[in-house]
Amino acid sequence: MAKSKSFWGEHPEHIWLDGEIVPWDRATIHVTQGHIFAHSIFEGIRAYWNQDQEKLYVFQLDAHLERLYR
Repeated sequence: MAKSKSFWGEHPEHIWLDGEIVPWDRATIHVTQGHIFAHSIFEGIRAYWNQDQEKLYVFQLDAHLERLYR
């Protein structure tokens, strides 16, 4: 995927928003929407791939899901 530069650094030229792929510059939401509907929530989940066992180990998944559903 092609990358573009902006004040924020590198980003993709297109992004998925509201069911369609749009140019990065058009991918915006109103500040009120972001606050009311929690569009700004971000939860990082750490996972490690074990090549020998061909298995993905997720770090503290239960704790992450508990926070998500609160």
